[in-house]
Amino acid sequence: MASRKEALNLEVLEMISIMEKKGAVDDRLGKIRDMNETSNPFPLLELIPTFNKDAYSILREMSVALGKTDLDYGHLEELCSKMEGKTSSIGACRMARACSRLRQATDEKSKDGCLNAFEILKNEYLSLNWMLEWTAELERRILSLETNDP
Repeated sequence: MASRKEALNLEVLEMISIMEKKGAVDDRLGKIRDMNETSNPFPLLELIPTFNKDAYSILREMSVALGKTDLDYGHLEELCSKMEGKTSSIGACRMARACSRLRQATDEKSKDGCLNAFEILKNEYLSLNWMLEWTAELERRILSLETNDP
């Protein structure tokens, strides 16, 4: 069992490394995983689903806001702030940069700029989401091995 667990741990570390090399995340995600607190030895199992759920919800709200004839740029800016907070929780730096572009477009009151920046943000989320989901799945497998290990 230990060798399977070690292999899964290496796979998680490799996935985090890939995300870092792609520039999708900074070193925060790896640091969170390394925390290994006794009260929560698998912090990514809580963080990843929460991040994905919250980010998806904000993106959906942004999409609705951008679909209106008269954009409420202030509301879009608030949503950008929410998303930036979420991205900082895991170090999702490419999503954070996309949020900055969207915020800039809201400052310029450019609907086309907002729509373009939103598409970039959405694509960054989709790209990161599958990598995070796979990382969480690997962590679940490791937890399962630990709970089934005598």
